[in-house]
Amino acid sequence: MSLLYYESIFSQLNLHRAGGHTSPHKVAMLLAVMDLVEDGTLTENMIKYSKALTRAFARRFKELQSAGDRARAIYPYFHLRKDRFWHHNLKPGRSEAYARLSTVTTRSQIDDNVAFVSLDQELFELLGNSDVRQLLRDALRDNLTITEEERRARLEVGGWDWLDGSIPERLPIVASPRREYVARHINHSLREAENRKLGESGERFVLHFERFCLTRAGREDLANEVEWTSKERGDGLGYDVRSFQIGDDGLARDQELFIEVKTTNQGRYQPFYISENEVQFSRETQDRYGLYRVYDFYSESPRLYRIHGHVESHLRLNPVLYRADFGYTPEGLGQ
Repeated sequence: MSLLYYESIFSQLNLHRAGGHTSPHKVAMLLAVMDLVEDGTLTENMIKYSKALTRAFARRFKELQSAGDRARAIYPYFHLRKDRFWHHNLKPGRSEAYARLSTVTTRSQIDDNVAFVSLDQELFELLGNSDVRQLLRDALRDNLTITEEERRARLEVGGWDWLDGSIPERLPIVASPRREYVARHINHSLREAENRKLGESGERFVLHFERFCLTRAGREDLANEVEWTSKERGDGLGYDVRSFQIGDDGLARDQELFIEVKTTNQGRYQPFYISENEVQFSRETQDRYGLYRVYDFYSESPRLYRIHGHVESHLRLNPVLYRADFGYTPEGLGQ
Protein backbone atom coordinates (compact mmCIF):
# COMPACT_ATOMS: atom_id res chain seq x y z
CA MET A 1 0.00 0.00 0.00
CA SER A 2 1.02 3.64 -0.29
CA LEU A 3 0.92 6.92 1.56
CA LEU A 4 -1.95 8.22 -0.56
CA TYR A 5 -3.87 5.01 0.04
CA TYR A 6 -3.72 5.58 3.80
CA GLU A 7 -4.42 9.28 3.44
CA SER A 8 -7.57 8.31 1.56
CA ILE A 9 -8.54 5.71 4.17
CA PHE A 10 -8.02 8.16 7.05
CA SER A 11 -9.94 10.94 5.33
CA GLN A 12 -12.87 8.54 4.78
CA LEU A 13 -12.64 6.72 8.12
CA ASN A 14 -16.01 5.39 9.23
CA LEU A 15 -16.82 7.49 12.31
CA HIS A 16 -19.94 7.17 14.44
CA ARG A 17 -22.33 9.94 13.50
CA ALA A 18 -25.70 10.56 15.12
CA GLY A 19 -27.93 13.59 15.49
CA GLY A 20 -25.48 15.83 13.65
CA HIS A 21 -22.66 14.89 16.04
CA THR A 22 -19.51 12.97 15.07
CA SER A 23 -17.74 10.86 17.68
CA PRO A 24 -14.03 11.76 18.01
CA HIS A 25 -13.00 8.41 19.56
CA LYS A 26 -11.35 6.80 16.53
CA VAL A 27 -9.60 10.00 15.55
CA ALA A 28 -8.26 10.47 19.08
CA MET A 29 -6.99 6.88 19.19
CA LEU A 30 -5.11 7.16 15.90
CA LEU A 31 -3.66 10.53 16.87
CA ALA A 32 -2.52 8.95 20.15
CA VAL A 33 -0.76 6.14 18.29
CA MET A 34 1.06 8.71 16.17
CA ASP A 35 2.07 10.61 19.29
CA LEU A 36 3.57 7.45 20.79
CA VAL A 37 5.51 6.81 17.59
CA GLU A 38 6.73 10.39 17.59
CA ASP A 39 7.97 10.43 21.19
CA GLY A 40 9.67 7.05 20.83
CA THR A 41 7.33 5.12 23.13
CA LEU A 42 6.04 2.93 20.32
CA THR A 43 8.99 1.41 18.48
CA GLU A 44 7.46 -1.93 17.45
CA ASN A 45 4.28 -2.68 15.56
CA MET A 46 2.57 -3.90 18.72
CA ILE A 47 0.02 -1.48 20.17
CA LYS A 48 -0.88 -2.77 23.61
CA TYR A 49 -3.77 -1.41 25.66
CA SER A 50 -1.42 0.31 28.09
CA LYS A 51 -1.28 3.33 30.37
CA ALA A 52 0.86 5.14 27.82
CA LEU A 53 -1.79 4.59 25.13
CA THR A 54 -4.77 5.56 27.29
CA ARG A 55 -3.00 8.69 28.54
CA ALA A 56 -2.14 9.77 25.00
CA PHE A 57 -5.71 9.03 23.97
CA ALA A 58 -7.09 11.12 26.86
CA ARG A 59 -4.94 14.09 25.84
CA ARG A 60 -6.11 13.95 22.25
CA PHE A 61 -9.72 13.28 23.20
CA LYS A 62 -9.77 16.40 25.41
CA GLU A 63 -8.82 18.49 22.37
CA LEU A 64 -11.61 17.05 20.24
CA GLN A 65 -14.50 16.27 22.59
CA SER A 66 -17.86 17.99 22.66
CA ALA A 67 -20.42 18.12 25.45
CA GLY A 68 -21.58 14.61 26.28
CA ASP A 69 -18.54 12.77 24.87
CA ARG A 70 -16.95 10.24 27.23
CA ALA A 71 -13.25 9.48 26.95
CA ARG A 72 -13.32 5.69 26.87
CA ALA A 73 -10.39 4.32 24.90
CA ILE A 74 -11.80 0.79 24.85
CA TYR A 75 -14.34 1.79 22.21
CA PRO A 76 -11.97 2.82 19.40
CA TYR A 77 -9.38 0.21 20.39
CA PHE A 78 -12.03 -2.42 19.74
CA HIS A 79 -14.13 -0.93 16.94
CA LEU A 80 -11.22 0.13 14.74
CA ARG A 81 -11.04 -3.59 13.90
CA LYS A 82 -13.65 -2.84 11.23
CA ASP A 83 -11.07 -0.77 9.38
CA ARG A 84 -8.64 -2.45 7.04
CA PHE A 85 -5.37 -1.41 8.67
CA TRP A 86 -6.11 -2.18 12.37
CA HIS A 87 -5.57 -5.83 13.31
CA HIS A 88 -6.38 -7.50 16.64
CA ASN A 89 -3.89 -10.15 17.66
CA LEU A 90 -5.72 -12.49 20.02
CA LYS A 91 -4.54 -14.24 23.12
CA PRO A 92 -4.27 -18.05 22.90
CA GLY A 93 -7.57 -19.88 23.13
CA ARG A 94 -9.73 -16.76 22.86
CA SER A 95 -10.94 -17.03 19.26
CA GLU A 96 -14.44 -18.25 20.11
CA ALA A 97 -15.02 -15.77 22.93
CA TYR A 98 -13.71 -12.92 20.79
CA ALA A 99 -15.94 -13.91 17.88
CA ARG A 100 -18.98 -13.46 20.12
CA LEU A 101 -18.11 -9.84 20.87
CA SER A 102 -19.95 -7.21 18.87
CA THR A 103 -18.84 -4.40 21.20
CA VAL A 104 -17.09 -3.94 24.56
CA THR A 105 -18.23 -2.27 27.75
CA THR A 106 -15.34 -3.03 30.12
CA ARG A 107 -11.56 -3.05 29.90
CA SER A 108 -11.48 -6.69 30.97
CA GLN A 109 -13.06 -7.65 27.65
CA ILE A 110 -10.01 -6.17 25.94
CA ASP A 111 -7.49 -7.61 28.41
CA ASP A 112 -9.02 -11.09 28.30
CA ASN A 113 -9.08 -11.39 24.51
CA VAL A 114 -6.65 -9.06 22.75
CA ALA A 115 -2.89 -9.34 23.20
CA PHE A 116 -2.12 -6.29 21.06
CA VAL A 117 -3.06 -4.45 17.90
CA SER A 118 -0.82 -4.32 14.86
CA LEU A 119 -1.13 -1.93 11.94
CA ASP A 120 -0.43 -2.78 8.34
CA GLN A 121 3.35 -3.03 8.37
CA GLU A 122 3.75 -0.43 5.64
CA LEU A 123 1.53 2.01 7.53
CA PHE A 124 3.60 1.51 10.68
CA GLU A 125 6.78 2.22 8.72
CA LEU A 126 5.25 5.31 7.12
CA LEU A 127 4.35 6.70 10.57
CA GLY A 128 8.05 6.96 11.30
CA ASN A 129 8.17 9.99 8.98
CA SER A 130 7.11 13.32 10.52
CA ASP A 131 5.70 14.68 7.25
CA VAL A 132 3.57 11.55 6.84
CA ARG A 133 2.24 11.87 10.37
CA GLN A 134 1.22 15.47 9.69
CA LEU A 135 -0.53 14.54 6.46
CA LEU A 136 -2.48 11.76 8.16
CA ARG A 137 -3.33 13.95 11.16
CA ASP A 138 -4.77 16.53 8.79
CA ALA A 139 -6.77 13.82 7.02
CA LEU A 140 -8.24 12.62 10.33
CA ARG A 141 -9.20 16.10 11.50
CA ASP A 142 -10.70 16.87 8.12
CA ASN A 143 -12.80 13.71 8.31
CA LEU A 144 -14.02 14.73 11.75
CA THR A 145 -15.30 18.13 10.68
CA ILE A 146 -16.72 17.86 7.17
CA THR A 147 -20.38 17.15 6.55
CA GLU A 148 -21.72 14.18 4.62
CA GLU A 149 -22.66 16.53 1.78
CA GLU A 150 -19.11 17.88 1.60
CA ARG A 151 -17.73 14.35 1.75
CA ARG A 152 -19.82 13.21 -1.21
CA ALA A 153 -18.94 16.34 -3.19
CA ARG A 154 -15.23 15.74 -2.63
CA LEU A 155 -15.11 12.03 -3.21
CA GLU A 156 -17.75 11.29 -5.80
CA VAL A 157 -18.45 12.60 -9.23
CA GLY A 158 -21.21 10.58 -10.87
CA GLY A 159 -20.18 7.49 -8.90
CA TRP A 160 -16.43 8.00 -9.53
CA ASP A 161 -13.89 8.33 -6.74
CA TRP A 162 -10.75 10.40 -7.13
CA LEU A 163 -7.48 10.91 -5.30
CA ASP A 164 -5.11 13.82 -5.74
CA GLY A 165 -1.54 12.76 -6.38
CA SER A 166 0.12 16.12 -5.75
CA ILE A 167 2.08 14.46 -2.92
CA PRO A 168 4.42 11.83 -4.36
CA GLU A 169 3.80 8.40 -2.91
CA ARG A 170 6.21 5.53 -2.37
CA LEU A 171 5.33 2.79 -4.79
CA PRO A 172 6.40 -0.78 -4.24
CA ILE A 173 9.34 -1.91 -6.38
CA VAL A 174 8.35 -5.12 -8.10
CA ALA A 175 11.02 -7.26 -9.70
CA SER A 176 10.47 -8.05 -13.35
CA PRO A 177 9.44 -11.67 -13.84
CA ARG A 178 11.66 -14.03 -15.75
CA ARG A 179 10.79 -13.72 -19.42
CA GLU A 180 9.12 -16.72 -21.00
CA TYR A 181 9.00 -17.26 -24.75
CA VAL A 182 5.60 -18.76 -25.48
CA ALA A 183 3.85 -18.98 -28.83
CA ARG A 184 0.32 -17.57 -28.87
CA HIS A 185 -2.28 -16.34 -31.31
CA ILE A 186 -3.30 -12.73 -30.72
CA ASN A 187 -6.14 -10.94 -32.45
CA HIS A 188 -4.32 -7.63 -32.79
CA SER A 189 -7.21 -5.87 -34.50
CA LEU A 190 -9.61 -6.77 -31.69
CA ARG A 191 -7.11 -5.81 -28.99
CA GLU A 192 -6.44 -2.46 -30.66
CA ALA A 193 -10.17 -1.74 -30.92
CA GLU A 194 -10.77 -2.62 -27.27
CA ASN A 195 -7.84 -0.49 -26.11
CA ARG A 196 -9.03 2.43 -28.20
CA LYS A 197 -12.54 2.16 -26.77
CA LEU A 198 -11.21 1.99 -23.20
CA GLY A 199 -8.93 4.97 -23.79
CA GLU A 200 -11.71 7.08 -25.26
CA SER A 201 -14.03 6.20 -22.36
CA GLY A 202 -11.41 7.31 -19.85
CA GLU A 203 -10.79 10.56 -21.71
CA ARG A 204 -14.53 11.23 -21.88
CA PHE A 205 -14.79 10.82 -18.12
CA VAL A 206 -11.87 13.19 -17.48
CA LEU A 207 -13.51 15.72 -19.80
CA HIS A 208 -16.74 15.63 -17.75
CA PHE A 209 -14.80 15.54 -14.50
CA GLU A 210 -12.88 18.71 -15.33
CA ARG A 211 -16.04 20.51 -16.40
CA PHE A 212 -17.71 19.49 -13.14
CA CYS A 213 -14.77 20.71 -11.01
CA LEU A 214 -14.56 24.06 -12.78
CA THR A 215 -18.32 24.58 -12.52
CA ARG A 216 -18.18 23.73 -8.81
CA ALA A 217 -15.37 26.29 -8.46
CA GLY A 218 -17.69 28.95 -9.90
CA ARG A 219 -16.09 29.15 -13.34
CA GLU A 220 -18.69 27.81 -15.72
CA ASP A 221 -17.10 29.99 -18.42
CA LEU A 222 -13.88 27.97 -18.15
CA ALA A 223 -15.84 24.71 -17.92
CA ASN A 224 -17.33 25.48 -21.31
CA GLU A 225 -13.82 25.88 -22.77
CA VAL A 226 -12.51 22.47 -21.65
CA GLU A 227 -11.40 20.73 -24.83
CA TRP A 228 -11.17 17.05 -25.73
CA THR A 229 -8.01 17.76 -27.68
CA SER A 230 -7.19 14.28 -28.92
CA LYS A 231 -10.72 14.00 -30.32
CA GLU A 232 -11.05 17.46 -31.80
CA ARG A 233 -7.49 18.10 -32.97
CA GLY A 234 -5.94 14.63 -33.19
CA ASP A 235 -3.14 12.74 -31.44
CA GLY A 236 0.48 13.77 -31.25
CA LEU A 237 0.25 16.97 -29.21
CA GLY A 238 1.44 15.21 -26.03
CA TYR A 239 -1.85 15.47 -24.12
CA ASP A 240 -5.50 14.46 -24.44
CA VAL A 241 -7.58 17.11 -22.65
CA ARG A 242 -7.01 20.84 -22.22
CA SER A 243 -8.53 22.23 -19.03
CA PHE A 244 -7.73 24.96 -16.49
CA GLN A 245 -5.96 24.84 -13.16
CA ILE A 246 -7.69 24.93 -9.76
CA GLY A 247 -5.51 26.03 -6.84
CA ASP A 248 -5.29 24.56 -3.35
CA ASP A 249 -7.65 27.33 -2.26
CA GLY A 250 -10.34 25.86 -4.52
CA LEU A 251 -10.26 28.83 -6.90
CA ALA A 252 -10.01 28.25 -10.63
CA ARG A 253 -7.25 29.95 -12.57
CA ASP A 254 -7.16 31.12 -16.18
CA GLN A 255 -3.93 29.14 -16.65
CA GLU A 256 -4.24 26.14 -18.93
CA LEU A 257 -3.81 22.56 -17.70
CA PHE A 258 -2.72 19.94 -20.23
CA ILE A 259 -3.92 16.47 -19.25
CA GLU A 260 -2.68 13.11 -20.47
CA VAL A 261 -5.16 10.32 -19.65
CA LYS A 262 -4.13 6.71 -19.03
CA THR A 263 -7.00 4.29 -18.45
CA THR A 264 -7.02 0.68 -17.28
CA ASN A 265 -9.61 -1.84 -16.17
CA GLN A 266 -7.08 -3.13 -13.64
CA GLY A 267 -5.59 -1.65 -10.46
CA ARG A 268 -3.76 1.62 -9.93
CA TYR A 269 -0.30 0.03 -10.09
CA GLN A 270 -0.86 -1.63 -13.44
CA PRO A 271 1.96 -0.40 -15.72
CA PHE A 272 1.03 1.68 -18.73
CA TYR A 273 2.70 2.88 -21.90
CA ILE A 274 3.76 6.48 -22.36
CA SER A 275 5.49 7.76 -25.46
CA GLU A 276 8.70 9.75 -25.65
CA ASN A 277 6.64 12.57 -27.13
CA GLU A 278 4.36 12.58 -24.06
CA VAL A 279 7.30 12.42 -21.65
CA GLN A 280 9.03 15.32 -23.38
CA PHE A 281 5.83 17.38 -23.39
CA SER A 282 5.42 16.83 -19.63
CA ARG A 283 9.00 18.01 -19.14
CA GLU A 284 8.51 21.20 -21.16
CA THR A 285 5.11 22.10 -19.63
CA GLN A 286 5.53 20.67 -16.12
CA ASP A 287 3.93 23.69 -14.41
CA ARG A 288 0.81 23.18 -16.53
CA TYR A 289 0.81 19.39 -16.97
CA GLY A 290 -1.18 16.63 -15.30
CA LEU A 291 -1.30 12.88 -15.83
CA TYR A 292 -4.65 11.37 -14.85
CA ARG A 293 -4.62 7.64 -14.14
CA VAL A 294 -8.12 6.19 -14.45
CA TYR A 295 -8.21 2.67 -13.02
CA ASP A 296 -10.66 -0.11 -12.03
CA PHE A 297 -12.65 1.33 -14.94
CA TYR A 298 -15.31 -1.36 -15.28
CA SER A 299 -15.66 -2.05 -11.55
CA GLU A 300 -18.46 -0.75 -9.35
CA SER A 301 -16.18 2.06 -8.13
CA PRO A 302 -13.86 3.26 -10.90
CA ARG A 303 -11.22 5.63 -9.58
CA LEU A 304 -9.05 8.51 -10.72
CA TYR A 305 -5.55 9.33 -9.51
CA ARG A 306 -3.78 12.54 -10.53
CA ILE A 307 -0.13 13.57 -10.61
CA HIS A 308 1.18 16.95 -11.66
CA GLY A 309 4.46 18.02 -13.19
CA HIS A 310 7.14 16.15 -15.11
CA VAL A 311 6.20 12.46 -15.14
CA GLU A 312 9.75 11.32 -14.37
CA SER A 313 9.49 12.96 -10.94
CA HIS A 314 6.72 10.50 -10.04
CA LEU A 315 7.19 7.40 -12.20
CA ARG A 316 9.90 4.92 -13.10
CA LEU A 317 10.24 4.78 -16.88
CA ASN A 318 11.50 1.49 -18.31
CA PRO A 319 12.40 1.10 -22.02
CA VAL A 320 10.35 -1.68 -23.61
CA LEU A 321 10.60 -0.78 -27.30
CA TYR A 322 13.66 0.03 -29.37
CA ARG A 323 14.16 1.78 -32.70
CA ALA A 324 16.69 -0.08 -34.82
CA ASP A 325 18.73 1.43 -37.63
CA PHE A 326 21.69 0.24 -39.67
CA GLY A 327 24.51 2.17 -38.10
CA TYR A 328 27.83 1.38 -36.45
CA THR A 329 27.85 -1.37 -33.81
CA PRO A 330 30.76 -2.74 -31.82
CA GLU A 331 30.36 -6.00 -33.71
CA GLY A 332 30.83 -4.19 -37.00
CA LEU A 333 27.30 -4.79 -38.27
CA GLY A 334 27.02 -3.89 -41.95
CA GLN A 335 30.64 -4.58 -42.84
